Amino acid sequence: MAEEARPSPPGPGAVPGAHISLQVGDTLGAGRWWCRTLGFELVENRDGPHASRSHLLLRHPGSGLVVRLRRGGPAAGRPHHLSLRVESEQALRDWAAHLRRRGIPHSPPKDNGLEQRVSLTGPDDVRIELWWPRPPHAEPAARRRAARL
Repeated sequence: MAEEARPSPPGPGAVPGAHISLQVGDTLGAGRWWCRTLGFELVENRDGPHASRSHLLLRHPGSGLVVRLRRGGPAAGRPHHLSLRVESEQALRDWAAHLRRRGIPHSPPKDNGLEQRVSLTGPDDVRIELWWPRPPHAEPAARRRAARL
């Protein structure tokens, strides 16, 4: 019985990086707070009325933790999702198989041309994303097809 109560070993593949996405009412104000108070550094600013995915990306130089601040509307002040980066496309497929074997509901791998991800929901409805960014030099098939049109 005691053996069953212990957490099982982690799933397949290492998870070398992570970010947490937070919904906030004032993106720039929240960004200033994270930088001034906790020492985060601005990595990317896509905040503005014409940005399709308006957000700020901050990184903590000591820990490497990345925080993405998104405009949240009525959900401001709540976490949006926790994203765990996997090291390869194969590792993402391995994670999907691991979740399937354990009977944990999850999305099929989704590919937007720049990244692939598998989404699941943890305890207390915390959204979790296992994410693999395509290398900058990779040209996905979808992008090649669009270029031919």
